[in-house]
Amino acid sequence: MNFTSFSHYWNDVFIRNVPVTPVGHNETRLTFNPATYEDSGTYYCTVDNGVPDRSGNISQTATSYVYIGATPKITKETELDIPVGAEIGKPAILQKTVFSKPDNISFNWNRSDSNSTFNYTNIKPENITLEIYGKTVNDSGYRISLNISSFSQEDIGTYTLNVCNGVGCSQFSVNLTAAGPPRPPKEFQQEGESSHTVRLSWLPNYPGGKFKQRFILEYKLQSESEWMTEWTSDWSEYLPQNQKMFYNITNLMANQVYDVRLSAENDRPKDNVSVFVNITAMTAKEAKKLSGPGSGIGGAVGGAVGSVVVVGVIVVLAVFFVRRSRLSSKNNAVPQTGDSDLTYEGLQERGDSAQYSQLTVYQNLHSSDDAPQTGASDGTYEGLQERRDSAQYSKLTVYQNLNSSDPNYSNLRSLSTM
Repeated sequence: MNFTSFSHYWNDVFIRNVPVTPVGHNETRLTFNPATYEDSGTYYCTVDNGVPDRSGNISQTATSYVYIGATPKITKETELDIPVGAEIGKPAILQKTVFSKPDNISFNWNRSDSNSTFNYTNIKPENITLEIYGKTVNDSGYRISLNISSFSQEDIGTYTLNVCNGVGCSQFSVNLTAAGPPRPPKEFQQEGESSHTVRLSWLPNYPGGKFKQRFILEYKLQSESEWMTEWTSDWSEYLPQNQKMFYNITNLMANQVYDVRLSAENDRPKDNVSVFVNITAMTAKEAKKLSGPGSGIGGAVGGAVGSVVVVGVIVVLAVFFVRRSRLSSKNNAVPQTGDSDLTYEGLQERGDSAQYSQLTVYQNLHSSDDAPQTGASDGTYEGLQERRDSAQYSKLTVYQNLNSSDPNYSNLRSLSTM
């Protein structure tokens, strides 16, 4: 009897020829030691004794199906240890495709840094691809998924799928990481301003994964439509998310409202820019130019000490005094403290008091006895000299009906401005 080697097939795909071991004259044997799930399949063996049958064939072929149970196996679809990248805030799906003989399985997912398991999983039958002794074959298996509805930084880590059947259990790991555009900057705000500068601050956010990050700042007048790129930062490997960043936009116009926006960018090949965050910023008004220092006249009017003082205004103001020889006293005399000291009482404020912005004080007034007289109570003075320590006043209140206890002066009055 002549025996050929066994031909191994997985479904309809030829896998290999397996040498046989003769046992006696009319028997051969195929032994798997050790046996694996890859040895499963259909085997064909041909034998002949040199005598043709009625159809003229001198050989006969026999088949045998071999089933070898094993723990679940990963399939070609997900066997590579490739990290799964997910975008922050969007769904993330971890999945593995497995082959199992026997078919009945149980499974669960857990994360390497946690003992808890996840319930949001799914399993469904699926056509899978296996590598059997170097040959690619198709078969039926399962796709087992872990669904994360909204991926966050806290979800980053290594996840393990445990799958068990009647023979034993197998574990398959997958690394979940972030791989998307960076998150928008946080707490973007105006910190301060001057007439031509606004100071901005913000907090960096997650860069979208293990990527470098930088920022892009744009602005425009609120009344305009075209954005201008003001600044693009340098790339940074790591930016603490709790450490403020600052930038000053300069050369702006005073007392204007600006729209300002900021985005983050990472060095991912595509989809690497965050959405913009927008604020409204305003510059300050121009600083006002201050006029010279001045002070208002305050307090009660007392006696004039020393020489007679005449108050003058920028717009021509003349104060006329009646001559001493023509004044009559309306009150009893009060003791004098000096030759030119006067004490007044019963002062009344005129309702039509004029307001003045600048006063000039004069001193050392000397009356000229031979000056022409313009009226019964008019006096003419000459030799007026401006005091160098003249005070500046912002408000002047004019008083009338001054009653003097000295018979020298009474009924002082102010002329209107020219």
